[in-house]
Amino acid sequence: MPEYSVYWFLSGVKIGNLPARIGSAQLALYDLSSSKETVDWVRKRCDGVFQPEWETKGWPTVLCEVAGEGPQDALRATYDLAVSVADMMSLWLRPVVVTLSMGPDASAHVFGAAAVTERGGGYAIFYEYTREIPFSLNSDGSEDQKIDAINSQIILPLLSNLPDNLTGGSGDELCTRIRRGLHWWGQSRLTRLMVAKFVLGWIALESLVATPDDPERGKSGRIKKRLRLLTSAHGHSYSHQDFDAIWSLRRELIHEANRGYFDVAAGHGRQIMGHVDMLGYLMTIAAIFLIGKAETCSTLDEAWSGITSYRPKRPLRIDDFPFRHMVVDYCFGPDNEKATRLFDENRRS
Repeated sequence: MPEYSVYWFLSGVKIGNLPARIGSAQLALYDLSSSKETVDWVRKRCDGVFQPEWETKGWPTVLCEVAGEGPQDALRATYDLAVSVADMMSLWLRPVVVTLSMGPDASAHVFGAAAVTERGGGYAIFYEYTREIPFSLNSDGSEDQKIDAINSQIILPLLSNLPDNLTGGSGDELCTRIRRGLHWWGQSRLTRLMVAKFVLGWIALESLVATPDDPERGKSGRIKKRLRLLTSAHGHSYSHQDFDAIWSLRRELIHEANRGYFDVAAGHGRQIMGHVDMLGYLMTIAAIFLIGKAETCSTLDEAWSGITSYRPKRPLRIDDFPFRHMVVDYCFGPDNEKATRLFDENRRS
């Protein structure tokens, strides 16, 4: 079985602070000066975080040595180690000015790309790995048609006629909860981390559904009842099993933290994103309901007390809602076919 050197590119790391090892893992600077092609490939995929010193001194990496059936097996076998090393490096403190200037790059993390070379071989193949991508499930464009219909028929009229107390920066408890919920939902949509998407999305939904003084023990029952009645008003039967699955993930992530780590092999990304899409549906119909109550109700409880008689002007069934996100575990090589061919020829020889 061939042996590989896998260089997982790190971001949020200053070269001057790079130790030689962290635990059993070796850290190394990957030489980018071997070819302009290499630098161009890296620049295209580094989302604007490319630092000039990387081009001359090398890109900080976690270097893993592993045997595998092929380069992609080597990537999968070393991904967890690379992420763990980056997590350990998050303890590194930074000056305030550096933190502000680097923004989201102020903590070490695996960049999502790697270079793989076979032991004794001189060619590297570059891969992107485990990126989160939005896509339409239907190639005929029907998902985009759903989005256009919802935006034009429901969201645009709603936003065009918002009560003044929702946008004025003050207001009663109900308006405050709506604003907070939509703020956290916006943060959920901005982040690229799947676990963070779910946690922030749940904070948003709970802001709209849970009563502030609900004890933890009785909270799930109240939320479940309100969501069941709300989805029923839109023509969707939201089962106990549906809710229990989301509530279980919420408990594991927020209270137990045993699913907070993205495990590719276990398929956690796909499981979490399925729930994030469902949160999107629930958030949308909950916000529509509460915004419609903002002029006549002042508290969350008062608004939800009218859920049994609620009839939306335009029901939004779950089948009408676009489910556009998926997390994929994928590897693909460089644009440079010559590098791939040379790599394969080198293996055969």
